[in-house]
Amino acid sequence: MIAAQWRLLLAEQEKNDLRSHLLDHLLPFRTNFQTSLLQEDVLLTKNLKSDEEKQKVQPEFDDFVETIVEKTMMSEEEKRAAMSNNRPVRLVKETTSNFMSLPLEYQGYCPWTIVQRGGLLLPGNPSLGVIRVLGRHFAFVDAAAMQDFCDDPEKYIEGVVEVARRQPSLIHLLCLQSYIPESDISLFFDIAQLLEDPSLTATTSKANAACQTPDYINTDLPDPHYHWNEWHLRRQALQMADLTHKRTHATQTHLSHFKRDNSSQYTLPQLMGDGTMAGVGTQTGITKGTNVERTTRFISGLRGKPSSQMKVVTLTIPEVVEEGSNGTLNPFARN
Repeated sequence: MIAAQWRLLLAEQEKNDLRSHLLDHLLPFRTNFQTSLLQEDVLLTKNLKSDEEKQKVQPEFDDFVETIVEKTMMSEEEKRAAMSNNRPVRLVKETTSNFMSLPLEYQGYCPWTIVQRGGLLLPGNPSLGVIRVLGRHFAFVDAAAMQDFCDDPEKYIEGVVEVARRQPSLIHLLCLQSYIPESDISLFFDIAQLLEDPSLTATTSKANAACQTPDYINTDLPDPHYHWNEWHLRRQALQMADLTHKRTHATQTHLSHFKRDNSSQYTLPQLMGDGTMAGVGTQTGITKGTNVERTTRFISGLRGKPSSQMKVVTLTIPEVVEEGSNGTLNPFARN
């Protein structure tokens, strides 16, 4: 029991450390944070009224929309007539048998909020009722939004599509693929099947890898004069102290008494008039070489603009024959 409580305390301590680390990272952004709310949203928040005042000014639903009371004995023809009517009607939970299974448009988000507040997603409140128009069902956040929608439903239905075009992230979230066909990603899967290329549809396997390194790696070379043994250092100190009491002695014997260092200077002989060394020899011979013809090709235009054309440049180095003799070297020898 104590071990289990101890593990819980350690887990809570780890969570607190993570929260503290996250707070240290977020504090620098506190000064330069800029809100993305619209000015209209700020004014709307400041002008919010209490619930009692809302109830006083809230319009009656029957003033702007007809509430349908579905009877259990309603015939199929009456239901089809009500569905085909393009006039907005309000369905309530108390009188609609399949109220909880009604397919709400835009995943239940309020269309009035999406259009009027720049794509803001707020879930509708079905307790206020569901508006059925053009065979579709819509939920709203309040009665005022419901009233504006009932005044001109097509305006808000088309407005939601326009907002989704400006913000593509809302297309699949609000299920608007049928209204914006070019955003349907199922086309890519059809193309992959036509090409029959498994590389286009094959899933890529992924794996996580990590490595750990020390904070500091010492790259300095070891000191050859460093010794960790204290007795070795003491031995060196005694040797240095012993050298201070020693002297160097020299003795001269009969064999070394008459010896001395001798040196002589040797002068190199001068070159003769023909560039040869006197008494040494004569250099003869003729040098001859041939460089064969070489052909090199250079290709240009492989990189650059798409409109550039490839060109082949051929460079030919002609054959060169070189001849020479020792006589050509004499002027340099004389200098």
